[in-house]
Amino acid sequence: MLVRHCGADCSGVMDLVFLLHSAGSVHARRWQFMTQFVGDIVSQLDVAADRTRVGVVYWSDDAHIGFTLDRYTIRQDVIAVRQLRHCFTKTQSDA
Repeated sequence: MLVRHCGADCSGVMDLVFLLHSAGSVHARRWQFMTQFVGDIVSQLDVAADRTRVGVVYWSDDAHIGFTLDRYTIRQDVIAVRQLRHCFTKTQSDA
């Protein structure tokens, strides 16, 4: 996958939450692509409790917290998003 590096400094203070659709209509290969994409983005960030905090929410028929903003404080741990499990349940997008 091609990842472009930030033109500006990628460090800073921010809270970043990724929302991932995880219903059965999202095939396993697409899920793998999405989690790889999130991991690639996070690998470019300055992840720390006092810098960039990252969280993940994924949903199908219900929302699930993959991990909260305060769970991981180093980049390598956040890249664990690649190991989140796909829900494989029905699609429910009318909230």
